[in-house]
Amino acid sequence: MKKTYLDIMEKALSAYSDERIRDYIDEVKREGLKEHGFPRLTSNIGIMVAYGRRPDLMDTFLEMMELCCNEMLIRKAANDFSMREVCWCLMLMEEKQTVPREKIDHWKGLLRSFDPWTGYDRVAKSPTTPTSNWAFFAAVSDYTRGLCCGIDTSEFVDWQLATQVVRFDENGMYQDSPPLINPLVYDLVPRGLAACLLLAGYKGKYAKQLEEYLDRAANLHLQMQSVTGEHPFGGRSNQFLHNEAWLAGYGEMEAVRFARKGDPETAGKFRASARLAAEKALAYLALDPISHIKNRYDVSARFGCEGYGYFNKYMITMASFIYLGVLFADESITPTVAPAEKGGYLARTSEKFHKVFINCGGYFLEFETDACLLYDGNGLGRVHKKGCPGPLCLSVPFPGPESKYHLDVPNPRPMALGCAGGAEVPYTLGEWEASDERVTAVLHCEKGTERYTVTAEGVEIAYGQKGFMLPVFAFDGEKEVSSCVEDGKITVEYQGAVCTYTFNGKAEGYEEYRNRNGVYRVYRVNGDHLTIRMEAQYEA
Repeated sequence: MKKTYLDIMEKALSAYSDERIRDYIDEVKREGLKEHGFPRLTSNIGIMVAYGRRPDLMDTFLEMMELCCNEMLIRKAANDFSMREVCWCLMLMEEKQTVPREKIDHWKGLLRSFDPWTGYDRVAKSPTTPTSNWAFFAAVSDYTRGLCCGIDTSEFVDWQLATQVVRFDENGMYQDSPPLINPLVYDLVPRGLAACLLLAGYKGKYAKQLEEYLDRAANLHLQMQSVTGEHPFGGRSNQFLHNEAWLAGYGEMEAVRFARKGDPETAGKFRASARLAAEKALAYLALDPISHIKNRYDVSARFGCEGYGYFNKYMITMASFIYLGVLFADESITPTVAPAEKGGYLARTSEKFHKVFINCGGYFLEFETDACLLYDGNGLGRVHKKGCPGPLCLSVPFPGPESKYHLDVPNPRPMALGCAGGAEVPYTLGEWEASDERVTAVLHCEKGTERYTVTAEGVEIAYGQKGFMLPVFAFDGEKEVSSCVEDGKITVEYQGAVCTYTFNGKAEGYEEYRNRNGVYRVYRVNGDHLTIRMEAQYEA
């Protein structure tokens, strides 16, 4: 699988034309280093050169690495993120003797003189001062700088980690700030940083605590992955291709960690999870043109992106994240079957992360029970089927009119698939039952009750009152999505797959809503029963 990860890195890098790279270099020369996109691009070019995949970029790499190592000494340019990546690149270059020894020594000398207490953006004022996840990145970066430069950075690393080990919940999931939002990407990545530290050899003051948190999170983490291999929806930085890249890298690291603990069963599940995520990443990279986010809008439109989620930074982040798999994967560990592939369960996070997941018969449902309405709506926000594209039915809910990510037209209100008005109010999980063949669950909100039955035959939803909202995929940013609306039935075709909705009552007029994947027509159906069936291949 390491070869697959290198293929993903090379494909992600191919999205940057020579002209785009040249423009980026000129921008940094003109304006100075501003953020971590440029060092990430530099490091990944270097890794590809070291593996013999992009020898044409050797001179470009030398110019960019010189810029990075000098600029990072004089500017706070999100070095918290990029120092570890620059150091990993230099260690690989040294191992493979890709550049002359004197160049490596020169760059290492510059990085050795870097002062972590003044050079990173988020340095804790004290070990008890609440500090954002950037402190975790800085800790891993400086630990890696220590490995690369042969120096002791333990004082700074432990200082930063003291502010981070207090942020995990009872399930070992990392709570971002503000705590009521807790986006899922900002849980996964800090857990990955913890795993990275441990596998890189960290045995400091907080090693045992980090290990315990990872152990607690393991099973729930595996159950949160969709049958399509995708990372859960929710909150900031979601629906970018780097989500699955980190998911794959994390799976490889946890496979190694559990194998070392003498637990080959869990290790095999994590490797299988990594394989699923990598397959999904490759599927998105096969689309033309390549994008950093899961829609087909031109990347210059930044549709579905936060202000910081622009192409130059987040496209190469995919390559950076998948490099974790190259660094740490153990090919002797046999992938078995991930929970996402097996199904037959209902899983839920703590209330701090407000999520419920159902996986059965090849279908995967994800519920948001207490959303940040600037990003998501409450209720059923994801219905995936194995082998079908994520947006076909629904992959992520719809934010309210004050969305924190860019849309061309604001939504009228938050929205999901559920009872009318439910997207704006919290849900609670009622009684539920799970077996390999069937999962049933009841969810309540002040607007009504929803009863779900999930089997290999599809998703059956009974509403305790008449009137529910049904989003129907309409436009992915490039092409109109084919759909047919009939009495009691709507059929949607997309990328060779079909989703069929059948219901009692009538589908009344629709409003258009946008999420990160594109445009949906949301119908109000005046019935109380809905069936959803999806097929990967549709025969006319």
